[in-house]
Amino acid sequence: MEEEYHKEEIDGITFYIRNQMIDKAYSINWSGFWIFGGFVVRELL
Repeated sequence: MEEEYHKEEIDGITFYIRNQMIDKAYSINWSGFWIFGGFVVRELL
């Protein structure tokens, strides 16, 4: 299963990206309030 993902670290935060999605561009933003939020990942077209 690990071979299906690529490990990437951005600003000290570790993300795991599916290999078939590596060549695409993404925007990673925080959504929500303080501890009640989470990261939102959007594909850039």
